[in-house]
Amino acid sequence: MLGSRLLQSRLPQSRRLQSWILACALLGAACTPGASPRAAQSGVRAPDSAEPGARVRPSRTPSGRQGAILRAHNVRRAKHCAQALRWSNELARTAQGWADKLARGRCALEHSDTPFGENLAAGTSGAFSPEDIVQMWFREREQYRFARGSFSLKTGHFTQLVWRSTRMIGCGMSECKGMDVWVCHYDPPGNVEGRFDEQVLPTSCQK
Repeated sequence: MLGSRLLQSRLPQSRRLQSWILACALLGAACTPGASPRAAQSGVRAPDSAEPGARVRPSRTPSGRQGAILRAHNVRRAKHCAQALRWSNELARTAQGWADKLARGRCALEHSDTPFGENLAAGTSGAFSPEDIVQMWFREREQYRFARGSFSLKTGHFTQLVWRSTRMIGCGMSECKGMDVWVCHYDPPGNVEGRFDEQVLPTSCQK
């Protein structure tokens, strides 16, 4: 049995699905019995029926933790022929607001009801850098079938991360009972049914 505590991400059945993932492949030592820190866990939003245009405006490129998570996204997007994201302070505010609300609650990774794309993650406070969190989401590409692109709870964080039509991002993080809770919001949102073939490309940039 894993030494890390698994949290559950609960999503409204009308629009989303349930997802909970342990990042053992990312931090192997953290997943051995009795190991510390607790492995990161994440939740992903299921597809919406439409892909609206951008709702928010870009902001100045941030520094510190925000700049690090933006750079981590863009390095990986470039591998899959997606243009670099720009930072949005508005998205960062909505993401931080949701992270704070989760922290005030029971720390369960529940999705917000915003119109934006959303990736969630949680792990022992101070144990996971922005790079670690993004890499955890990105490692899902190992299970993604590019020839038959579609949504899956096993790969939904990755497909949102590299979704080509997404233009802006904003993220926030709060602490809750010894855990860091991470929230990233994306605009326009990804994971749209019927768009995976054109939006999630392999590193060759060709299907």
